[in-house]
Amino acid sequence: PADLIDTIGPAPGIGLRSWQELAELIEKASSADNVLERVRSSEIRALQSADRFKALIAHLKPRRLERGLPEVMASPAGERLAQVKQSKAKVEIMIDRKATPDFAAFVLEQLPTLYEAHRAKQKQKKEA
Repeated sequence: PADLIDTIGPAPGIGLRSWQELAELIEKASSADNVLERVRSSEIRALQSADRFKALIAHLKPRRLERGLPEVMASPAGERLAQVKQSKAKVEIMIDRKATPDFAAFVLEQLPTLYEAHRAKQKQKKEA
C-alpha cells in the first residue's frame, strides 16, 4: 500500500528485489493493516528509513528463515538500543557505542550478573 511506502520512506540502498520481497511478504501476511500498524509503531518509527525497511522484513519473515537480517531492539520510548542477529548457532547483540556508550558499558558490566541470575532460575526449575 502507498501508505506503507510513505511510512517507510526512500530506504536508500534497498534494491528493487527487496521491495518485491516485501510486497510478497505483505501478500502472505494475514492483514496489510497489521503491517502498516507495525511500521507506524514507535519502535520502528525511531529508525532511519532503510532500517525501518529491514525491521519490517525481519518482522514479516517466519522466524525459522531469518537469514541473518538484524532485528532492531528499541526502548518503549522508541530509542534504538541494539541490533540482534540470530542464527541456529549464536545470538549477536550489537550496541552502537557512539550513540549509547554508557549503555554499552552497562550491558558488558551486567552480563556476568545476568548469567548468574539465569543459572539460579534454571536451578530452581530443576528443583521444582
